[in-house]
Amino acid sequence: VLALVDQGLLLFMCGCYAALTVATRVWLPPQRLRRSFDGPWLAVIGVDVAFFAMLQVLHGSSINYTPLFVLPLLLASVLGSLLLAMGTAAGVTLLLLLNGLRLSLQAHDNMAPLFIQIALTGAGSFALVYLSHQLAARLASQERQTRRSQTAARIQQQVNDLVIESLHDGVLVVDGQGTVHAANPAARLMLQGEPSTPLAVPFPLTQASAWQPLLALARHSF
Repeated sequence: VLALVDQGLLLFMCGCYAALTVATRVWLPPQRLRRSFDGPWLAVIGVDVAFFAMLQVLHGSSINYTPLFVLPLLLASVLGSLLLAMGTAAGVTLLLLLNGLRLSLQAHDNMAPLFIQIALTGAGSFALVYLSHQLAARLASQERQTRRSQTAARIQQQVNDLVIESLHDGVLVVDGQGTVHAANPAARLMLQGEPSTPLAVPFPLTQASAWQPLLALARHSF
């Protein structure tokens, strides 16, 4: 009877966990976690910590669920601040310690190996969240720097295009295969005269026989 009750409770817990996961995915908008244990932290991370802790309490003697705590710790370190990640690691360590005390009161055996394991797990949790947060912060900084560099490159490209467009000399941007990737109005006038439909870049210099000397000059330059 106790086994059936435990199985039913476990199935009920798994169903609630799945429902909360789907609800979080559907109704909670993506956002960066703040510095406190608020509603978004509870929905994204707190549910995981509570569920894994209950699994550890119900089946701690037969199955070790401690590795599952790595998932919420990584979430806290990547999505939140360092203070929030450290607080989450401290909470996980405290839950493991309380469970160890419960087991020691029930077993009345030498529980020193268990508490050593909990201490090592706690230390590893703090190291994991610190290193993960540092890595995530560095990646975010590099991404911001890349975006700024791309924005500056686009602005510079627009400035260059404006300068080239206003030149009275013909300017072409040609690759080694003779394909024109940019041409200002003066160059288009030299190539086409006064066409009804201007050429759309890119276009090859091989499509007109009159452009062959220019193509040969471009290939010679390369």
